[in-house]
Amino acid sequence: MEKKLTPLAVLYCLLGTFGVGLTLALGLAIGNRLTGLPLFTQSLHVTNTNTNNYFSAQGEATIHVVPDQAVVNLGIDVTDHTVKSAQDKVNQIMNELHTQLSSLGVADKDIQQINYSLYPDYDWSGSERRLTGYTVDSTVQITTTDFNLLNQIIDIATNVGVNHISNISFSLSDELLQNLQKQARQEAIAQAKANAQELASLTGIRLGKITDVYESRVYPNDDYSNSFKLMGAAVADTENATNIQAGETTYQYSVSLSYETL
Repeated sequence: MEKKLTPLAVLYCLLGTFGVGLTLALGLAIGNRLTGLPLFTQSLHVTNTNTNNYFSAQGEATIHVVPDQAVVNLGIDVTDHTVKSAQDKVNQIMNELHTQLSSLGVADKDIQQINYSLYPDYDWSGSERRLTGYTVDSTVQITTTDFNLLNQIIDIATNVGVNHISNISFSLSDELLQNLQKQARQEAIAQAKANAQELASLTGIRLGKITDVYESRVYPNDDYSNSFKLMGAAVADTENATNIQAGETTYQYSVSLSYETL
């Protein structure tokens, strides 16, 4: 016998079905609201693009160059019984040195005072120290771009009474360094590009645009330097004139180019 549902039972069934559907809908809506996804979205598709496909090539340039700038320190120290007498002797020699340098064409801006000191001298051989005099030490630094002039400067300095010649050094002027950098950059970058094209062709890699450039400069400290003291006022004759040579130094530059690969 078929059992019929009463109207009240049918109502309960409808309400129950509606309640289950409402609950599911509310649950999905709340879940999507929390995750920030559109309502009823069932799956999330993620695409990861990796563009870190790079190709690098290096180039370098080495330039041998003669330094164009020289520096030398010229000094005199005098010990005498009084401060004034020691100062007078030092000042006399330094004034004469300045006059002679000016006659050679050395500009005042290229003559720099780098030391002037005065100190007492004592005899410690007895039971008590005994003041014996005072020493005055004066040193100037000369800068020149004429190396023949440098040799003349040293000879003149010894003739007027300078007894300290020190820190003779050769270097590259700022102007020469800038020119060398431009030349080295052009050579190294051209070499790096040629290397990149050759390697890419041999390996079947297709190169895109350059993305990064890394450079490195090396300017070795190959300066020639010497330091010595002349005992007394050495006199230079024309047959044995000073002949200091600048020699050669090296400027190095390297570059690395990074390309995108296609």
